Amino acid sequence: MGVLIAHINFMIQVATFLLPDQQEAANEFLKTHKPEGPVNFNRDMVVVFWDNGEYPAEYQIADMQEMLKANANARFQQEGTLNLISTQLADLQAERSTLNAKHNKGRVEEVDNLIFSFEKGVSETKQAITLQDLKAEFLRERIAVLERTITK
Repeated sequence: MGVLIAHINFMIQVATFLLPDQQEAANEFLKTHKPEGPVNFNRDMVVVFWDNGEYPAEYQIADMQEMLKANANARFQQEGTLNLISTQLADLQAERSTLNAKHNKGRVEEVDNLIFSFEKGVSETKQAITLQDLKAEFLRERIAVLERTITK
C-alpha cells in the first residue's frame, strides 16, 4: 500500500491485491476499510482507494506552500492589472483636462464615465491585492504553527 494523492482534509491511500493469490487478504481489507469510490478490478489485480484519516503536517505544509505560490502568482497578475488600469486612468484624466465641456459635451460625458469606471477598477484591484496579502499571511501563520508541531 502507498500514498496516492493528498487532499486538504484527508489522505487517500491505495491498496493493491494480486488475484487470486491475495483474494482472502483483499476480502478482509474490504471488511475493515471503506473504499473511497469504486473498487477497481484490473486483470489480476484489485485496486482500492481509501482514506486512512491522516493528513500529516508535512503534507499540509507542502499543500500550503503550493497555495502560497498560487497566491503570489495571483497577486502579481493583479499588480499588472492595477498598473495597466492606472495608466489608462491617467491617460483619460489627461484627455479630460484638455476637453472643453461646451464644445465637446458628448466626449466629455464619455470620458467622465470611463474615468469613473477606471477609478472603480483601481479601487477593486487594490482591494483584491489586499485580500491576497491577507490570505498569504494566514497561510504563513498556519505553516509556522505546523512546523512547530513537527519539531516538538
